[in-house]
Amino acid sequence: MARLWREFDHDVAYLAAEKCLRDKWRRGDTRSFVEEWTGHSRYELLRNEKENGSTVFRVKYEILEEVALVVEDMVDGIQHGQDPELDPVTVKPRRDGGTGKIRDIATLCYRHQLLGHAVKIGIEKLLQARILPTQHASIPERGQTGLARQIKRMLNRKLGIKYAQKMDGTHAYASIQYSTVIRLMQGEIPRARWVISCMKALQAAAPGGHLIIGGYIDAWLFNYVMSYALRYVLSLSRSRRGNKYPLVIRVATFMDDIVLMGSSGSGLKQAVKKLSEWLDDQFGMKSRTTTGVMRLMSVEEEKDRKKRAGAGRGVTAIDAGGYRISRTHITIRKRNAPRIMRCFRRAWEEYQKTGTIKRQRACQIISRNGMVRNADSRKMAEKYHTTELMRVARRVQGYWSREAQRKRKEKIGYVLSRREEQYRALCGAG
Repeated sequence: MARLWREFDHDVAYLAAEKCLRDKWRRGDTRSFVEEWTGHSRYELLRNEKENGSTVFRVKYEILEEVALVVEDMVDGIQHGQDPELDPVTVKPRRDGGTGKIRDIATLCYRHQLLGHAVKIGIEKLLQARILPTQHASIPERGQTGLARQIKRMLNRKLGIKYAQKMDGTHAYASIQYSTVIRLMQGEIPRARWVISCMKALQAAAPGGHLIIGGYIDAWLFNYVMSYALRYVLSLSRSRRGNKYPLVIRVATFMDDIVLMGSSGSGLKQAVKKLSEWLDDQFGMKSRTTTGVMRLMSVEEEKDRKKRAGAGRGVTAIDAGGYRISRTHITIRKRNAPRIMRCFRRAWEEYQKTGTIKRQRACQIISRNGMVRNADSRKMAEKYHTTELMRVARRVQGYWSREAQRKRKEKIGYVLSRREEQYRALCGAG
């Protein structure tokens, strides 16, 4: 059997540093961390950003090597029973723009983030082996669009899917304790002592000892734990005349939102009840159903509905990931569609009057275009001129991006020149 974990070495530490600091070099907290733990000045990063050539890579490489040594010292100290001295996690409530829910989002110090990245690299093979292809959210190249297309493929394959039901977890992250994850890992990779030690250090730093919303490793650990629940529900079956029939044929998830699909409505009810009891017993996670058992229409029934007028055109669809998915088409979720249409309508009116659109509206157009493009909404795209507006929005956004880059270079030049003047003044006074 292939080993599902990786020994800790300098390569793991360097990869953790590189992935943690990627695309964060311009942030003020990154520069403060670099100054505190590597000895490199923030002005080196500013000068490096302004220059072009081989020095651009050399400076960042030197910093990453220094940060990798910080990770090595931290992991080595944890293995010898030392406290990693992580800064306390700060949690602030924030409103989710899509759903309006208030979520407690955590902010972690860089040493905490680096430790999480190192653990993730160490258990990457375990995650690849455990996390199912039907799990989405917080996984690279798996998002809302992939979920919608996957569910549509499942419905159109000859699997015998006739019914569907949705359920989700209540306070899902707060229900999963680090001790639970450590117990599962000790059963899977008992010889990965450095991983277990680092997990215990993360547990001590986590508020309440549970997974944190906003943590990098926490999203992977949640998907890892949920993979056990999905395997359990797929294993459920009932016997009839000596033959076994699965209660659930396929399952797809978007983090803690679970879509169960099967051939029998009563079978889905049994599966939902058993899965809820299992989640509560194993992980202490409460769950609830968000829909009743839905009878899915056949392709012929859906095509027949399209010939009708008004409300008679509606078909039974699975609401998941912002889309409504049926066998023949994918549409946008009801509560999202009015906002998208309003945004494109106002942008078109502004474009007709002025010949361009504002920067903020251009950003709104770009962010909402994916939902329209990936849904079967040709009439909507024609009515609200989405293709033409996207072309204008990209030009507007490109202009302001170039302006921001120009102003940033001017600001960097001014800051560096002031720094040099202060340095010469100090030298002259000395």
